[in-house]
Amino acid sequence: MDSNSLKRLTTDEKAAILAKEVERVEGRIGEFLALLAAHYPQGLTRTEIKTRLAVNNNESFVSLYRNGNIFIDIEKRYCDVAKENRFFIGTQFLHNVQCFHWLKVWQKL
Repeated sequence: MDSNSLKRLTTDEKAAILAKEVERVEGRIGEFLALLAAHYPQGLTRTEIKTRLAVNNNESFVSLYRNGNIFIDIEKRYCDVAKENRFFIGTQFLHNVQCFHWLKVWQKL
């Protein structure tokens, strides 16, 4: 087994995997997830998301967040600079992809 087969996924590889995963989701939720995937790993604030998706009220944003979280884990962390939460694609999905990659390599041995 060569050392490259057990390497960790790069940020570009992770972004490509995320983009492929969220492209199957349609509608406003798909737009929301695609936006988060496009800004992986930095994430976006609630204000940035509401502006880019033309979300007019808080209830609509909460609905997007809650429904998007059904398809892929979304984390929120408070940002001291922006004084509001930043939303990120979570690490659980990518961790699972990395584990499956390692399992496939191991099975080839």
